[in-house]
Amino acid sequence: MCCLLLTSVVMLSSCLDDKQDILSRRASMCGKVNKVLCYFNKCDPLVRFKLIRAYCSDLYGSVLWDMSHSSIANVCIAWRKGLRRALGLPWRTHSALLAVVTGALPLMDELLCRTAMFVSRCLTSDNSLVNFVSRHSVYVLRQNSPVGRNALWCCTRFGLCLNILKLINRKFVSRCVSTELHTYNVTASVICDLLCVKSHQAELSVYRCCGHCFYY
Repeated sequence: MCCLLLTSVVMLSSCLDDKQDILSRRASMCGKVNKVLCYFNKCDPLVRFKLIRAYCSDLYGSVLWDMSHSSIANVCIAWRKGLRRALGLPWRTHSALLAVVTGALPLMDELLCRTAMFVSRCLTSDNSLVNFVSRHSVYVLRQNSPVGRNALWCCTRFGLCLNILKLINRKFVSRCVSTELHTYNVTASVICDLLCVKSHQAELSVYRCCGHCFYY
């Protein structure tokens, strides 16, 4: 019984030190990315990207992190490095171009989106205890609560008020990011064409989004 309880606690990331858990997830992600790039180094760049996105971006437990924690930036940097390696792009390629070229949300925005949806589900939970605690954290404690801070951080990032936090979903975030990055569309289009040639494809269907839609 003790072993089962210990396993469940570890899976839920019971450690209260966000930095330790964040860096642990970063190390795990880097290991997965390296394995994908090692085993599938002969594949096309777009195939490698799809594999990395499918198998290396889980980051379970990230909705419990403090989204304002500085260590999250290290995870985002490692993720962007992995994308550049997978696509065969120069290491100095602007991070904004990666989002437009791949059609994937920037990792920070993806984490904020997941967190906002998690908090929204807690606020509307049928469980009275979860509902009360989450509402008290978001609307009363606010900055004094990790949940409240995350809710405020998400709303600030996407320009919303707390009472409409539930509007934040992947489609909404995609539109926001697409609007912000539209100035990179022309450059991203050229990179997409080069990746098509490198991958021996006539065109990019999903990936040639040029800022109009994002998939994750």
